[in-house]
Amino acid sequence: MTVKLTPEKALALKADCDLFLKKCPGNIVIQEVAQIIGKIVSSFPGVLHGPLYYRHLEKGQNLSFS
Repeated sequence: MTVKLTPEKALALKADCDLFLKKCPGNIVIQEVAQIIGKIVSSFPGVLHGPLYYRHLEKGQNLSFS
């Protein structure tokens, strides 16, 4: 048995990340960063190496609060 994201959810997450990257490094609000991080974290049960790819976003979000 394997656990993975459905194709629809994977495409939706990719589309959200693509939109986010198109805004970079422009006017990005912390709330948008938090939303992307939340979507990535919610996909962890279906993505084997998910935690490896969101850490730099979370670090950047934390630095912006400083």
